Amino acid sequence: MALLKQHALLPFSLSLLATTLTLTPAQAQDLSAGIIGCADLSCPIGDTYKCHLGSTTYTNVGLSRIPDIPSALKGLSLLKAVHVANPESLDVNVDVPDNQTAYRSAYYIATPEDIDPADLSGCTVLFNDPPSKKFNGEIESAVGTCNDVIEKSCIEVLRSRVEETFSDGGQCSDLETELGDINECADFAGEGNGLGNFTVTSLADLMSLSGAQNASSDCWPVSPKSDGLAFLGEDVVVNDFSGETSANELFKITPVLTVFPRGGGVDDTSAQLTCLKAVEVIGDEGEGSDEDEDGEGDAGSFVGANMLTMVIGVLASTWFAML
Repeated sequence: MALLKQHALLPFSLSLLATTLTLTPAQAQDLSAGIIGCADLSCPIGDTYKCHLGSTTYTNVGLSRIPDIPSALKGLSLLKAVHVANPESLDVNVDVPDNQTAYRSAYYIATPEDIDPADLSGCTVLFNDPPSKKFNGEIESAVGTCNDVIEKSCIEVLRSRVEETFSDGGQCSDLETELGDINECADFAGEGNGLGNFTVTSLADLMSLSGAQNASSDCWPVSPKSDGLAFLGEDVVVNDFSGETSANELFKITPVLTVFPRGGGVDDTSAQLTCLKAVEVIGDEGEGSDEDEDGEGDAGSFVGANMLTMVIGVLASTWFAML
């Protein structure tokens, strides 16, 4: 079961950024891995990483530049942030049985200083069902691009179809119908599942996360740190809390289609597909894996220490709330 809600947030105060400029210029610009997580974004770490953003504490994030973007929009990024949620804290009504839990993914667009999110036009399409293929490596730390998990023919048709729709005067509301007619993506969300469950969101009138809403934040998960953040939407999935399920839900790949119509410095309508996922890398400065006393790493485990601690904490708080 998946539920999605979208919000707009107030303008962000740059005064808060003074305390978060911890990356060197080279680090701040480096997204060569395609997706970076808490370890590369200077999120605070105690026993585990955490990122308190707005009113929510996320346990893992993944930031990626939008590829092949028009030069007028260069530097736009997408952020995915995940956590196990207490159902009582959610903005959507979710029925969570005693033997299951709620996995929440939140999505943001990160904008450079010279781009006001309120001036953006276009749409995003969040594909809530992950591709059947996965990035190579351990599920928590694996990174890659859409080309690694989605057929090239499907990507090309997705992009060309939405570009044609907007070039012909189409709107975000037209995309659901247009995307439903694409035969080249029959296995996009698993064999025979087509594009799966997806949600179209307009970029019109987006507003940045405000200083007041982020006053208690201990993490500004963007690069460079001067970028702003605007909330796009959220996806809540109810499932069991076994180690394998938790890993699959929290570190699943989410394809995000963006389309920017002609105008406002954009010469021609342009569409891009970005594959997001949260990234957890255990070890000093994000390199290597946890080691136990005999030096053996735990890289083969389905669940990193960060995620396991988070799952236990949320389940415990939910149980006490019911007493």
